[in-house]
Amino acid sequence: MDSVSKKRPKSNKRKLRMREEYLDKNICRKRAQKLISYNEWKHVTVDQIAKEIYGHAYVYYHWKWMKKLPLANQLIYKHAQDGIDVEDKVDTFQFVWEWIWRR
Repeated sequence: MDSVSKKRPKSNKRKLRMREEYLDKNICRKRAQKLISYNEWKHVTVDQIAKEIYGHAYVYYHWKWMKKLPLANQLIYKHAQDGIDVEDKVDTFQFVWEWIWRR
């Protein structure tokens, strides 16, 4: 194992803090590319991760009204509020992220 590999802990999962800059699709793509490259992920694409990051940010910053609805808060908003869990697999809610991306 070379010294570079020793310094780079690889992981199948990462948690990103919510940032308003994730409302920019180009920033999401750049962040996704870094995550995939750094962690050497093979089972997810840059677009899939970028859309997941953007989708979480969109829900968090544009759909705050969900906080006031107990069921929507429990099932949706709280999920976006506690950060963005990304990993080396397609997210269960990818269809939602795809829909939000096209808005």
